Amino acid sequence: MLGGTADSQAWEMYVSARALLDGVGRGGDDRHRVDKSLQQIESAIRRDEKFALAWVLKSKAHDAAQIYFPDKVADHRRLADKAAKRACKLEPKLPQAHLELAFKALRRLKWTKAEEEFAQASGDEMGQYAYLLVNTGHIRRAHDLFLVSHGSDESNANSFLSLMVTHDILGNPKAALDLYEDGEPRFKNWPAGHFNALVVLWGRRRRADAKKAKALMKEIPGPVFAAVNHLYGSPPDVVVKELKRLLKDTTLANPINHMAIAACAAHFGDEELALKALSKACVAMPLYSHKFWQPLFSEVRKLPGFKKFVQKHGFRDYWQRYGGPDPV
Repeated sequence: MLGGTADSQAWEMYVSARALLDGVGRGGDDRHRVDKSLQQIESAIRRDEKFALAWVLKSKAHDAAQIYFPDKVADHRRLADKAAKRACKLEPKLPQAHLELAFKALRRLKWTKAEEEFAQASGDEMGQYAYLLVNTGHIRRAHDLFLVSHGSDESNANSFLSLMVTHDILGNPKAALDLYEDGEPRFKNWPAGHFNALVVLWGRRRRADAKKAKALMKEIPGPVFAAVNHLYGSPPDVVVKELKRLLKDTTLANPINHMAIAACAAHFGDEELALKALSKACVAMPLYSHKFWQPLFSEVRKLPGFKKFVQKHGFRDYWQRYGGPDPV
């Protein structure tokens, strides 16, 4: 097998680590799964340093760690990049290595480079190409690919989240919320599901959704929603003032908190603050760029600052080569 190993113990460690990563997003302690997978991958590589597929898996694990260990994003990003490059150096024609390099480009807002690397990748995981499409505004094509992924594996929480987002952008928030209702009992401790459902509800701007939104806010952990919950019912300017304070707090400077601030700011009517916070979140974690296309941020997209953001971070270059975003 291209990129494989003749060391049976290294292979067994690799298979075990891959199974742990495959289990992420299916309920339970994902932080433990990611940490354990990294330990096993390191053991496999110590046995065979030329095991290219293990280096690919190491890159994947460090990518996952950026989500579950947000306080060490920079370290995990650096190690993920190093592992992907090492895999490609060992096996320049390994499709899985090019797939990882595509994701590295995505995480640098290098959309055109990502497209080029995806063209050299192949296999079952090419369904992940949908993440490039959804974040660059090609929502309909992304939606079709996410439907296929979801149909083949309904035990993966990420497929629920991805479809929720595309349903919402394509003007079908009911389908998005139905998916949330289907997924919520399946995935215990599902803050990402709660947050995405809240974004959908806030994007509908219906007074009838206020009660559901208030309940969801209490389910989302972290300092941003703790502060907003405490101020719930206060005048919007009071909430916005607190959100501005939170955005300036360097101890809270990670993409999850910034994205939460952006959603709250958009809901409470400060589009400039929403743009500033969401831009920070997307620069740190570009795979959050799909949020710009959701209805909650429709007014944010009208700001001059958004036009500057897409110009600075390669969106327009990508659109010139591969077509502009879908109308939303």
